[in-house]
Amino acid sequence: MVLANRYRIEKLLGCGGFGAVYLATDMTFGQIGQERKVAVKENHDPSALNAFLKEAGLLADLHHPNLPRVSDFFTEQPPTIPQPRPYMVMDYIAGEELWERIQRQGKLSEQEVLDLLVGIFDALEYLHGLQPPIYHRDIKPQNIRITPEGRTFLVDFGIAKVGGGTTTTSSRAATPPFAPPEQYRMAGETDDKSDQYALAMTIYVALTGRVPIHAEAPKREQAVTAGNPDPLEPIENLVPEVSQRVRIALKLALSVDKSARFPSIVDFRKALYPPLVMGLTRRQLFAAIAGTAAGISILAFVGYQIWKWRQPLWLVAELKGHGAGVTWVAFTPDGEKILSASHDKTVRVWDWRKSKCERVLKGHTDSVRCLALLKSNLLASASWDGTVRIWNWRNGQCLSVLPASVGQLHAIVASKDGRWLVAGGEQGLCIWQLPEEQSR
Repeated sequence: MVLANRYRIEKLLGCGGFGAVYLATDMTFGQIGQERKVAVKENHDPSALNAFLKEAGLLADLHHPNLPRVSDFFTEQPPTIPQPRPYMVMDYIAGEELWERIQRQGKLSEQEVLDLLVGIFDALEYLHGLQPPIYHRDIKPQNIRITPEGRTFLVDFGIAKVGGGTTTTSSRAATPPFAPPEQYRMAGETDDKSDQYALAMTIYVALTGRVPIHAEAPKREQAVTAGNPDPLEPIENLVPEVSQRVRIALKLALSVDKSARFPSIVDFRKALYPPLVMGLTRRQLFAAIAGTAAGISILAFVGYQIWKWRQPLWLVAELKGHGAGVTWVAFTPDGEKILSASHDKTVRVWDWRKSKCERVLKGHTDSVRCLALLKSNLLASASWDGTVRIWNWRNGQCLSVLPASVGQLHAIVASKDGRWLVAGGEQGLCIWQLPEEQSR
């Protein structure tokens, strides 16, 4: 079957109460095997149709590497169906659901879970930071897809909410046990803290390898309000090896009282990940926890001892790609990228949060020994080939080559005002006055 004279249906990927998802080939691309995901909505439920249309409208305006991209939307009447049906075309995301991985492996390690969810935190920070913000409201392992390369996508925006709008949430729109208490109430005010709860429960399930079916939010809320034990078993009882940091972060984010959760998804992320990874000091982490309603009691429970420096540090990432030893590394001023020089005669620009090399700066004919950051996204590299090269590290363009007359270069530094550049070699120093546009 071919839809819109363009999309050739290959096979059924999934089917639910609201519609079906097919794998299709976009024939206009002219590339064999070019695959797109086509979501098909059966026109038998008006409320489901509204959700489908809303999802298409939301995704069409979103642009983020961890969110699916909608490329087309149309209606068509299949030959055997009396009513036209809406179709939404989005990128085909190969791989598996987080839920499928949990079912296959059982509980996942803490490091694996944190690594996988970096992209999901990025996506939620993007969504919550929009004006107006967007709240997903259906985060669960089934709605997180993992590509073969390890990249994660947050999918299914059928019950998403735009901040400032009003919604009436029915129990059908709440997936237990991932939905928070406020999502079960008919006039529940779901917001970014609702996504925080759902993501925390997703982490809980991934770490324990099981779904706490008796810990639906309404039951938890009722028990806690009545002064009875919380039916959600503490994660340390199920997975003793989970770090204190993760235990505390999940305890806060899974609070049935919304005001006791972290102020934002950013604060949740900072508390969940190792402080040195996120650039967060221990004092800031304590401040983030203390800023919640339950902060004082939790800090008293935890104690200072868990933050002592004898606690082992976490390896965040290993960035591999250079063909020889690395000689110099530096963060960009915004902290988002890492620059590395190497004996392989290149400089690399890394997105360290994604463990990805964004570009390779080539031109030197011998080992690159050191780097100096200038202003306006500029970088100076000094090499044993006796030259200094000036680069725009954002686009990889080499702007200038400065020959030095002091032999192989071993050191380089720029003045604080950006006006002067000094390189040190085997026979002395070379000093250059930088152009005005570079020194601003």
